[in-house]
Amino acid sequence: MPTPRRAVLAATTSALLALGLAACGAGAAETAGTSGDRVDVTVAFYPLEYVTQRIGGTHVQVSDLTKPGAEPHDLEPTPRDVAGLTQADLVVTVGGFQPAVDAGVRTAAPQHVLDVQGPARLDRTYTPIEDGEVAQDEQGARDPHFWLDPVRLAAVSGAVAAQAQRVDPAHAADYRANLAALQRDLTALDGDLRAGLAHCADRDVVTSHNAFGYLAERYGLTQVGITGISPEGEVSARRSRASPTSCGRTGCAPSTPRPWSARRSPTRSRARRVPAPRCSTPSRGSPTAPRAATTCR
Repeated sequence: MPTPRRAVLAATTSALLALGLAACGAGAAETAGTSGDRVDVTVAFYPLEYVTQRIGGTHVQVSDLTKPGAEPHDLEPTPRDVAGLTQADLVVTVGGFQPAVDAGVRTAAPQHVLDVQGPARLDRTYTPIEDGEVAQDEQGARDPHFWLDPVRLAAVSGAVAAQAQRVDPAHAADYRANLAALQRDLTALDGDLRAGLAHCADRDVVTSHNAFGYLAERYGLTQVGITGISPEGEVSARRSRASPTSCGRTGCAPSTPRPWSARRSPTRSRARRVPAPRCSTPSRGSPTAPRAATTCR
């Protein structure tokens, strides 16, 4: 039987893998809750898709503008994507994270738009890296990776549920029940993470992509980023030299969580008690996959 520590590590790995997020809609928002048709929701990327699907259940049809394996930071919606935004009953985005998506939403002007940057409380900043050097003109930009913090993700879930009830009041009771179930899962995940990360010998998390700031802040860890917020940033010689030093302290090689494109529940591995690897060699995969060194074994 897995030990509590192994179960907690499985939950940690699952959270990083899963949360590490556009078809055209049909029908007007006013009739979505009364005609028996599903509510057409377009979301900007996978974590928003996951939350919306959990809240909406069988009452929603969710389309993701960022297809599996695509790079969310640099997403450029197609003209067909923008046309789909016009017909969607609800559009869910993170304002400022994907400028081209923001522009598409302004052009399409859908009737119902939920920008979750408010409930997500995007209060962390970062220093972007371009060509291996600090991008001076972008210092202080906001970190959008709220979904790696279960508490922030729960808050966003509440906002999505509230908007779903406004768009489709006929199924409000179902949306409230689904919200309660999702928030129970996220609360349990938060508890597992707190317990499992409470007594780490080393608090550094080494990652090539600065996507883990909110998670690190929530659980008292220190993110050691090799590049900036974009997974395609160039690594400077100084930061590259610093990475082996940090990894050497922890005794672990980098592993490869994928918060962008993995289509998995943040609690699935936890439920199945799949043991997390103690350390692993970086695997080949999507260029969006950040690499982080585990520090607790």
